[in-house]
Amino acid sequence: MSIKGEKEIKIIEGKNIQLIGFDELDSAEMNIINALLQEYVKKIDNKTDYELLRIKLKIHKKATAFMHELEAELFIHPGMSLGSSLTHKNLYKAIALILKKLISEADHLKKKDPRNHPIRKLSRKVV
Repeated sequence: MSIKGEKEIKIIEGKNIQLIGFDELDSAEMNIINALLQEYVKKIDNKTDYELLRIKLKIHKKATAFMHELEAELFIHPGMSLGSSLTHKNLYKAIALILKKLISEADHLKKKDPRNHPIRKLSRKVV
């Protein structure tokens, strides 16, 4: 499945990261984005084991400023994904914020998983 404007990069071996709509950016901006992604992908990897991280970028021009609309999806396993969306003027700040949201959601999901918590024993006997 190919999406127009899709770039797939390898930041950490064995992890798939798709950047969609980032082809409009120049190489200096992509270097900064790669550094940001390396930092946050390591944090996400510590929280959960995921299959794919997909980030979509849409750039809107408002008068003299650009608004960056980001949508991120983290596919954990078949049938399970976490998502977040954000609009911000600063592209780097937007990427950092959206990845922090995904980390927070992954952490919440990990705490909520019943397999991580054993069944508690009753303190009294049931007759």
